[in-house]
Amino acid sequence: MRREQVATKIIDAFSQERFPKEAELFIPSGGHIFDIEKAVAGLNYEKWSQIPLQSLIRNRDRISYLTEVGFHFLLPAFLIAAINHPRQVDVLVDSVICALVPPDRPDWHERFTRRAKTLSDTQGQAILCFFESYTEIYPIEEWSFSPEDEDQVKKAIEFWRSWRPQSE
Repeated sequence: MRREQVATKIIDAFSQERFPKEAELFIPSGGHIFDIEKAVAGLNYEKWSQIPLQSLIRNRDRISYLTEVGFHFLLPAFLIAAINHPRQVDVLVDSVICALVPPDRPDWHERFTRRAKTLSDTQGQAILCFFESYTEIYPIEEWSFSPEDEDQVKKAIEFWRSWRPQSE
């Protein structure tokens, strides 16, 4: 599937998501690493699609500190940035992949599972589409992949193919 088709699938799957007014975007321990209020101010838009690319880039390494609600709201913005601006977003692509691949550590796996449960079937299918189209979005001729990168993508595909939303 082409880059534009994957982006459209993600946009459609997350089109109804709005900023969670009363919810916390980041877990409290993130405050030991970065200024949470400043980060939220840069991401505080009614729709995820309104968040400027520069705000996503500034927060690219904070995906692991998102609460379930923050993850659900910001994931499509980070995915679209990774698809449409891969050369500009630096490590954001890696951060998104890390956030969407089941971790091996049991203590991190529980958090990953809680985040995944917030997603609908359509959203899970859009994420699967992203991983299944990975080498078309990031052609091997233009990007170098380590064996670990390839393993992560395979692991993600395996997970998202078998994943089902909480309500099922």
